[in-house]
Amino acid sequence: MYVILDWVANHTAWDHHWTETNPEFYETNEAGEFIPPVAHWTDVIALDFNNAEMRLVMTDALEYWVREFGIDGYRCDVAEEAGLDKMLLFFEKDVIEWRPHTERAHLTRLFQWKQRNQALWNGVHGGDFVNFATEIGEQVWAFHREKNGDKIIAILNLSPKSAASKALSLKQDQIGAAVL
Repeated sequence: MYVILDWVANHTAWDHHWTETNPEFYETNEAGEFIPPVAHWTDVIALDFNNAEMRLVMTDALEYWVREFGIDGYRCDVAEEAGLDKMLLFFEKDVIEWRPHTERAHLTRLFQWKQRNQALWNGVHGGDFVNFATEIGEQVWAFHREKNGDKIIAILNLSPKSAASKALSLKQDQIGAAVL
């Protein structure tokens, strides 16, 4: 199990103690009054990411939860509102060491196929799943998807048992014009 904290980086509640101890941590209007990050978000007030001290205090708070409690990470809610050019150093990405992969060519072809074949697109953008009844029961999941003339038939063995010797009967009317 992992522990991920929801971290709201761009605003606080009006009753946050910083409003009294560090009012300079917040954005203000011409009259010096706190303002919300978005006009209709009247229940919260915007933090000022131009304030270097506020960014340091925020980074320290983030590090505290990792150091003291060993949390696994953060889900940063509306962090983009803080501005990418003012992103906390804490949120910098880890460097990924890209190494050759034995299946790179195969995976590249699969990814390109997914991009070209609309039946494979995600969610409402792809084709609907139409399940086939199989004689192998729960061991095999078979389905097809179609979208704008693109088609895919999938037959997946979901168990550690071999299904090669078992009969899989899919009738032509189950798969429309597709051919097995």
